[in-house]
Amino acid sequence: GGYYAADNWFDDGTTTSSSNSLQPSNSSGVRSGASVSDDDAATPRDIYAKVAPAVVHITARIEQQQSFFGIPQGTEEATGTGSGFIIDDKGHIVTNAHVVEDAKSLTVSFGDELTVDATVIGIDKSSDIAVIKIDPDKLDDLEGGMTTVSFGDSKALQVGDPVLAIGNPFSLDRTLTTGVVSALQRDIPALNDFSISDVIQTDAAVNPGNSGGPLLNMRGEVVGVNSQVESKGGGNDGIAFAVPSVTVERIANSLIKDGSVDYAWLGVEGGQL
Repeated sequence: GGYYAADNWFDDGTTTSSSNSLQPSNSSGVRSGASVSDDDAATPRDIYAKVAPAVVHITARIEQQQSFFGIPQGTEEATGTGSGFIIDDKGHIVTNAHVVEDAKSLTVSFGDELTVDATVIGIDKSSDIAVIKIDPDKLDDLEGGMTTVSFGDSKALQVGDPVLAIGNPFSLDRTLTTGVVSALQRDIPALNDFSISDVIQTDAAVNPGNSGGPLLNMRGEVVGVNSQVESKGGGNDGIAFAVPSVTVERIANSLIKDGSVDYAWLGVEGGQL
């Protein structure tokens, strides 16, 4: 109070740096006492608006062999659906291998706006990851153009971190669910006799049709690919598994470059005596 009185008594009409330093600044629009940084997480709404346009609905048409008492009786066509996300401006899409395996034809839908044909670039059964491709030139009529997503570092995840899943459960386009990282370094079975390691466990709701969709951190980066659920009834029981992004990115790059992935295998396996 004494400083304030003296400062006003001897005020000559000029502004000093000391008086300036006493004035609170709220130019950023943040309430007093709050702090912000460039690294602050976005809201689920922000992330959905940014990432959802890059998430696609994949429809695979598969021919299944019919038999009667073991005798082949021809084939019938079946349809499977799943999710995927665009990773570059060339139209490469990451999804699960089990979504596109044995597909005779593939189509990719962008909500209700546009549906285009896709081709398989490569499938890796050992990680349940596949890359398919669409022609970017066919997306000229897509509102806002083609959107891509970027990979984050799944190794930086910790149990309790919030995560989001976007996919097409039960063919409901671009559905957002939220949860946390429930556990890390889980193992789940692959499509062959091997297992997928370092898998992320989450309680974000994942159902049939979510397969191949992205698991996202709160910066909107892909930290995993939703692949399997643990469920007695086949639906969401709060335990879902995602292949980590460090694995997905490596596999996707190899599939795009070579069409396949090479693994080193000693050729032995262990068991209890």
